[in-house]
Amino acid sequence: MDVAANGDAAFGHYYPEYLDGPRYPAYVTIYSASNINPGGRKIEAPHMREMRALAMTSADDIWFVGRPDFDPYSYYIFNYQGGEWSWYEDPGRYGMDLLYFFSPGEGLGFDGTDMYRLTPDGWRYWTSVPDVVSLKPCDFKSPTEIWAVGYPRVNDSRGSRVLRFDGTSWREVFRPGYHYAIHDVAMWDGDNGWAVGYYRKGKDYGGRLWRCREGTWHECACPVRYALGNIEFVSPVEAWALTYNKILHYTTKPNIAPASLGRVKALYAAGRGSDSKGPLTDAYLVPAAPGPTNASGTPTSGSHSPECSTDDAE
Repeated sequence: MDVAANGDAAFGHYYPEYLDGPRYPAYVTIYSASNINPGGRKIEAPHMREMRALAMTSADDIWFVGRPDFDPYSYYIFNYQGGEWSWYEDPGRYGMDLLYFFSPGEGLGFDGTDMYRLTPDGWRYWTSVPDVVSLKPCDFKSPTEIWAVGYPRVNDSRGSRVLRFDGTSWREVFRPGYHYAIHDVAMWDGDNGWAVGYYRKGKDYGGRLWRCREGTWHECACPVRYALGNIEFVSPVEAWALTYNKILHYTTKPNIAPASLGRVKALYAAGRGSDSKGPLTDAYLVPAAPGPTNASGTPTSGSHSPECSTDDAE
């Protein structure tokens, strides 16, 4: 699934491979933001053995990665424009698992730790992320500012880390330590944002929050014990995070519930529902107690800090 800047959404569908079963075409369903049709508009695609990494800039510019029937052991990148499908050979080693477009014709692709870009001559290798074995791109600000989480080799004592791409190369900007796992990062600008994840050491475990404020990262008190998986910004002073059965909301006015909370809860319940751990609830982020701060400008473990408080300027 992907959503374009204008609100149009696309869903990809393909039928799994069966040895003796019939072959069916894959298709993409388009839902228009300006004309909500419960059935959507279906666009038939070539027959696929596998389909992934769907991306779009509009209902008339759709991309995905797949293994087609005509070459089932190779990956191709398919593009729908002008009512027709065309395709490119996937230059990745294992097939790209993520495509992202800033605008029509300005796209990036990721295959493991390798990054590719769309050129007039097709998809070409651009750069790689050093010193990690897997990469999770999280926040695309521009072609010269991309934020991601990098995961190390097994038993690498340095643990997962936040990475930033500046248009030329990747660099590490924050690393909390061996027993921590970062799951997502969201930045409002180059110096302010949040990261979420998990901590586990023996019987001690719990969700973790880290805040980047004016370029320095601090660990903040987390009101839940389960791992935090996603975080998104609404404004410089409002963010949402998602965990096992809770939605966390950060705001400079924690005594005022936002009007969007009911809709967020409804969307969450539709996708996950309540579970044996308890009903769906919400919680506000709690400022941490003062403590030692980070060494500014160097990758180091986060610390509890008053910088997590809600005293931002409106």
